[in-house]
Amino acid sequence: MQKEKNIRNATRWNGEGIKNFIKNLAEKYKLRFVEAGSENSVRDYGENSLFSKGKLNSDDWKKLPADNGKIKPHEKPLIDYSLSARKDGNLKINLIFSPDYGCCKERNFIYDNFMGEIRDFLQKEKIDYNMSWDVPSKHNHYRNHCNITPNIEGKALTKLYDIKEALKKATTEKDVVVTAGDGSNDFDMLNPLEYIEKEKWAKFKENSKCKEFYDLDIKAKLIRLKETLDGKDNLLKRELETNGFIESIKQMPLYSIVIKNDNSDLKLLSEVFSRFNKVIEVEKGELDKGLKSLVKYHSNSNDVF
Repeated sequence: MQKEKNIRNATRWNGEGIKNFIKNLAEKYKLRFVEAGSENSVRDYGENSLFSKGKLNSDDWKKLPADNGKIKPHEKPLIDYSLSARKDGNLKINLIFSPDYGCCKERNFIYDNFMGEIRDFLQKEKIDYNMSWDVPSKHNHYRNHCNITPNIEGKALTKLYDIKEALKKATTEKDVVVTAGDGSNDFDMLNPLEYIEKEKWAKFKENSKCKEFYDLDIKAKLIRLKETLDGKDNLLKRELETNGFIESIKQMPLYSIVIKNDNSDLKLLSEVFSRFNKVIEVEKGELDKGLKSLVKYHSNSNDVF
């Protein structure tokens, strides 16, 4: 697959090789290794669920000493000694530990050493990787989750990578890319600022009188941009209007649709970029309506489309 080859060339990531190393390491540590396609319920996913018969017990955490829903520290293991993984393809590794990891001294020693060997392997192979942990909660059955992915431009590999590749192609072929989402995990993918290349950011900053704006992280830039467009920083506003920054956003063949969700922070994107017709907000169930609206706008603004 070309995507895997490109990422391997950039990061030395070899998903199949890393997964084989982890499986062999689990055998060395006598860990019962379990794989399945989903962490969702058996009712919805049947035997493809990690919690189907013969795999994991979703109620293991209930066997541990707890105080007001928080698992208490204890010396000896009281539940199954296992390691599980979702079948997420070769570009992401998701490791799921027993819910006593972090609160059982004996179990911590084993799991910590296990993870130490994985880090040593990745460093020895000179793999540019990102490692993050999900906080244990009732929603993930109080199991520690470790996510290991290729490190792309300082960030974990996400679907943002695919959209950037599609945008390059669309720019060359005079086409258009439309993204849509309704959750906080879609924020980066829907944010036009993520698609401005490093070289352009550097060029905008070079002759700027407001260099501190360009030094902010993407989320902070977005907040500052909203304040600026709302009239709170006329100096920066004039600069963005004359140095090509605003024009580069307008000319980007990328549009985003935010599907309304009361629990999402995506509204900020539509508040900033709706004024450029780059991000629109639609009600749930009206995705097609939003898509038609954006395609119509783009075709009216671009004769070659």
